[in-house]
This record gives sequence, C-alpha cells and structure tokens, in this order.
Amino acid sequence: MFSFRLLIFLILNSFTFAEPLYYSFRNESGGGIARLEADPASGKILAHTPLIASPAFQNIYKLAVSPDGQFIAANLDDVENHENLILLKSDGQYQRLSIKSEINELRFFQQHLYLGTTRGCVLRIDPDTGRVLHTWDFRKLLSPGGKRPEDFAFDHMHGILWISFQKDSKGRKHQGSRIVGIDLRSDKVIADLQLPRDHPELHYSPEIDGRESGPNPEVLFIDPPSNTLFVTLDLYGAVGMADLDAAMRGELKNWTTHSTAPDHSWGSAFPDRVGSYVHNNRKFLLVANSGKDGGTAVVDLQNRAITQILNSPHGLSSLWQIPRAGSMVSGNSGKLKTRGKAGLEKEKRMSPHWLQFDVQSDKVTVSNKSMSQPIHQVAPVNIQQSPLVYVNMGDNVHTWNIFTPQNDQPHDSVEAFGKVQRCHATHPLN
Repeated sequence: MFSFRLLIFLILNSFTFAEPLYYSFRNESGGGIARLEADPASGKILAHTPLIASPAFQNIYKLAVSPDGQFIAANLDDVENHENLILLKSDGQYQRLSIKSEINELRFFQQHLYLGTTRGCVLRIDPDTGRVLHTWDFRKLLSPGGKRPEDFAFDHMHGILWISFQKDSKGRKHQGSRIVGIDLRSDKVIADLQLPRDHPELHYSPEIDGRESGPNPEVLFIDPPSNTLFVTLDLYGAVGMADLDAAMRGELKNWTTHSTAPDHSWGSAFPDRVGSYVHNNRKFLLVANSGKDGGTAVVDLQNRAITQILNSPHGLSSLWQIPRAGSMVSGNSGKLKTRGKAGLEKEKRMSPHWLQFDVQSDKVTVSNKSMSQPIHQVAPVNIQQSPLVYVNMGDNVHTWNIFTPQNDQPHDSVEAFGKVQRCHATHPLN
C-alpha cells in the first residue's frame, strides 16, 4: 500500500499545471480584467482572455483573487461611493458594489474579501453575494481615531488581521503611524500599537504637510516561527521589527528600527516593496527602496538584522520568489520618491530592466536583465512548478513575454489588451 501511494504521489507531481495570471488593463475603449495562462514546462501561451471589458472600467486598478480562484475583486481607482468595487466570478458573472469612500486596499482571506477605505474603515464581504458581513470603523474604534488602513497582513496561524495606518490627517484628529490587530474569531481589536515618533527631524511641519509627522508604517509581514512583526517605515527610510507574541497582547516590545538606505542614512530611502523567500529553513525578506539611490535590503527575520544592502535601481515592482530558479525577480516601475519643500514628491522614470536576485546562498547577488523596451511588471508563471516568468513591457501597447531567468530570448509572447495596471498571480507576501 505504501509503495502504491508513493507511486501515485510521484505521478501527480510529475505533471505541471497552468496557473492563471490575472491583470487589469486600460485602453482607448475603456478597461477591464484579463486572464493569461501558459504551459509552465514549455512557456507557450495556452489562453489569453478578457474576462470583463467596458468603457466604465478604465480606472480598474488593484486586484485580489480568492484562494480557490473562484472570485476576483478589483477597485476603481479614485472613485468614491458609486459602484467602485467589482466582484467577478470565474464563470464570467460579475456585480458592481458601491462602497462608501475610496477603496485603497483589498485582499482575500479564508474565502472572505477584506477592504480598506480612505474613511478609516475595514469591511469584510461575502464575495458570492456581495453582502457586507462586518465593518470596523477605526475612526470610532481607536483613540485617537485612525486615519486610514494602508496594508493588510494575515496571521494564518493565529487568525489575526494586522493593519498598518500610515499618515495622519491634517490637524492630526485622525492618526496613523500605528499597527492594529483584529482577532478574526471574535472580530475584536486586540492591539493598537502606536509607533515611536522618535525622528522629529524627518517630519514635515503642520503648515507644510501635517500628515507626514511619524514613521509612516506601510508594508507588513508576519513571521510566527521567528516571533517577528515586521513593517516598512516609509518616511523614516527604514524598517521596524518587534515581538509578535507581545503585539498580540497589545504591547510593542523589543522594537528596533534599521535604515534601508545604501549609505545607512535616515529619511531618504522610502522602502515600499517587500518579497519573502526561505533559505536554510528560515524566512528572509528583500526590501526595495524608492529613494533616488535605490538599493534593496536583505532582512534576516530570525536575527532581526539587515545583512546586506544590494545595488539596485529605485522603484522596483512586486518581488516574487521563483523556487525552481533559486531566485527572486522584480520589474522596475521606476517610481521615485524625494523630499520636497511642499512634502513628499513622486514621479516615474521608466527603465528597460528587470531584476533577478540569486537567493540560494548566504550572500545574495543581483543581476540586471536589459530589454529593448520599458519594463512594467514581472510575475511567476507557476511559483511551485516552473522557473519561468512573465515580463510585461512596452510603451503604449504592452506585451507579455515569457522568459527563463537565465535566458534572454522569450519562449512566447502575446500582446496585452491595453496598458497593464496591476497583475495578480499569488500575493508575494502570502
């Protein structure tokens, strides 16, 4: 019996399966959501389908896909109150919902959809019916009230939703620079960790930008094996780490901060992209900066230390682990953040490069892959079964190309249905 089960296991694991890539796009006719599938062994395009398209969907932006692939959710960027949430089923049926204020974050967890809004609320939604199951209004639940949710991290082991709140409101009536935890079994707030504002020289004064008066936590990562709660600190150009078990009790304990800038200065790096990988059975993070000097920090969660700062350009896009290639990959959106007299300034400087980080040894190395056109997004074809990656490039009409990280010639390519806004395979931090 054991031999028979082993044989079945080996047979099943000898097959590779197409894993859809979903992306939002915009074009002269409007916009929509599309699905792209490729053979993870050969890299040949198997299917490329627009799931929905309409003149009304030009502002579709962020995407989230349920764990079973049955639902896709998307928000309409810069749209408040009126049909600004799209819930799409795998059979092509969809509905539009009106969520109060603008949606700035959305993520699935345990078959429910969670939304964060600019009015300081988080909503839990049944994606099948579109019904709002629970609402947390953090302007009323917290003291002082919370400005708005920025990023979500789900602690799968303990059933906790962690939320970062980045900026203050003008006048500081509603405040950010805090991390909030919700026990999803009871739906109660169990932690409101207000982070130290201990670099006032990096803050902006109220008459310039009263919102920028704290470390501005952004990207969260939870690692129970190392007992670490991790967050990027945008305005401080740093990352912070603390004890996860204490955070679950509402305490900020053993809090340490570390500059991610190549020259180790404070307030200039603006780290805002994070990817995770495993080496020697331990979790590490790559943290990419949007400051003018770029740089990507390697974070050892077990020792809560930055072990390297790699030479890389500013403004990387999502960082993805490709285990079959022993690497992490990223596109290069070219986003650049700088300090201006009137507050933080942002611009984009597109680049014809994508990055490959070799994470197979204790010392991480990085290589720059040059292309003929600007690079927008890079994503895995199949994280567990393939070394291949999608590379999205182009000026006006974007093209999806499939590469092996070690080769410069694509296996296959297909024209996208428009300018690619965001793509979703599996969230890089899940």
